[in-house]
Amino acid sequence: MTPARRAAADRRLGRAALATALVFAVNGFLLASWVSRLPATRDRLGASVAELGLVLLAPGFGSLLSMPFSGRWCRRFGSRVVIAATTVAASVALVALAVVPTSFTLGLALFVWGSFYGSWDVAMNVHGSAVEQRAGREWMPRYHACWSVGGIAGAGCGALAAHAGIPLALHLAAVAVVCALLVAAALPSFVEDRSQ
Repeated sequence: MTPARRAAADRRLGRAALATALVFAVNGFLLASWVSRLPATRDRLGASVAELGLVLLAPGFGSLLSMPFSGRWCRRFGSRVVIAATTVAASVALVALAVVPTSFTLGLALFVWGSFYGSWDVAMNVHGSAVEQRAGREWMPRYHACWSVGGIAGAGCGALAAHAGIPLALHLAAVAVVCALLVAAALPSFVEDRSQ
């Protein structure tokens, strides 16, 4: 490979690394945004602490069921496609969490949300690993640090939204739109990682 081509390849990998870091941050932001509004969700539904604790098991079960298939989907379609689909689905499900009428339907919505969120998590790690391997650099710790930064930002914004009295549905709808747009902006810089 000529020096010029090598430099171009390095720039592409650099852009892919930054795009991956952004997707990790958005993923953390979305999760923390939801968690930060749990008190508002409890109050809206009139749920007891025990009821809320029980329904919070649902996203874990959803993730457990979807994650084993996520790697296969990434091999077949590429992590870019899987992330695009699951980000949109998780964002739509996030809005549903703000409008469901009962604790039972909240549990169902959390199960669906958890399944998409878990697949999104797997896919972004698959892509992060692919970029890391091609670059020959250890970037995965930085990606997870970006997830934490996104989580801090999401929790902070959620606290501000709660303090300002912003309705739950409006807050989570805004989060869903922003997250989907940021991921859409990142995906064109992803590298191809489908199994041929």
